Amino acid sequence: MVVNGQAFIRRVTPHLEEGDVEGLAATVRENWQLSDLCRLIGDSTMAVRRTALLTLGLVGDESVVGPVGRALHDEEEQVVEDAERALWSVWFRLGSDAASPPFRAGVQMLSSSDWDGAVEMLSRAIEADAGFAEAWNQRAIAHYGADRYAESLSDCEEAVKRMPSHFGALCGMGHNHIGLGQYERAADAYERALSVHPRMPTIRDALDRLRGGPANGDGH
Repeated sequence: MVVNGQAFIRRVTPHLEEGDVEGLAATVRENWQLSDLCRLIGDSTMAVRRTALLTLGLVGDESVVGPVGRALHDEEEQVVEDAERALWSVWFRLGSDAASPPFRAGVQMLSSSDWDGAVEMLSRAIEADAGFAEAWNQRAIAHYGADRYAESLSDCEEAVKRMPSHFGALCGMGHNHIGLGQYERAADAYERALSVHPRMPTIRDALDRLRGGPANGDGH
């Protein structure tokens, strides 16, 4: 099916401007499949690509992760930024109904640096839905905040098992390997992250330092 990009923009822009997620979802269901919108990510017009990504960030499910992830390699920086935001938005929504309340509570605790409280709530989310990759990733952030690098690394690995394209968890693996003094493993993790999301300058800089610096061993 050929999707007219300009017609798509005209139909969804009012919903996007009003923040009308329910109306947007209804319009998408009535007129297109998510796979149709994923095809628009490859449109020659940047405005179409950006609008498709904004829409998928609001209404997409796990099926859109691959196509949206490929947009991280787009030549336009704004498109890459939209793709990154869309992925985070989708990842945060993938938990079950039972996992969502403790997940939201745990994320709120992270914002106030309540590391132990966040671990407790995110552990409940994981118990409710062990396949929820973002719950593992957020618990990894909580452990990292408390300097529990081994526990955080383990949670990052669990997140990546469930969502191999999760560049955030891959970066987390690198951060934790550095915390554990495992510099070569950190560099490997950063390389994996950059293969998914090449436009992360701080990670690129960290990798350059690891590959070019004197502390280039495994730390053991």
